[in-house]
Amino acid sequence: MPEATLTFRFPGPRSYRGIAKTILVITLGAVLGYAMIVEDRANVARADSITYDEYVEEFDAYREGLTADALSPGGNILSGLAGVGVMVSLYEVLAWGLAWVIARVVRVVGGGRAAPVEQARGL
Repeated sequence: MPEATLTFRFPGPRSYRGIAKTILVITLGAVLGYAMIVEDRANVARADSITYDEYVEEFDAYREGLTADALSPGGNILSGLAGVGVMVSLYEVLAWGLAWVIARVVRVVGGGRAAPVEQARGL
């Protein structure tokens, strides 16, 4: 009859990746929301202080700025792909790093033992 063994593994970063991603989404969403609020307040302050004559004076420069840096459709697609690739990569690296930190904190707080859920699973 084979001998039964019970082994315990410390939960690693992979175990906490979902928690880390949730924390990152909430944090990045809050930072982005705050940045949008700051920009909106600046726009409202500018709109309250500008006069009609200033608006008409700046209109030609504003219109030129809209068309000066126009990319071709292919350039827009490539820059969009590059931007999304960088953001997703950054998100994944941050999630992995945060999961690693969470795993280490759980290990230190737990006295070097596996978490109770991991013990119950026999991992």
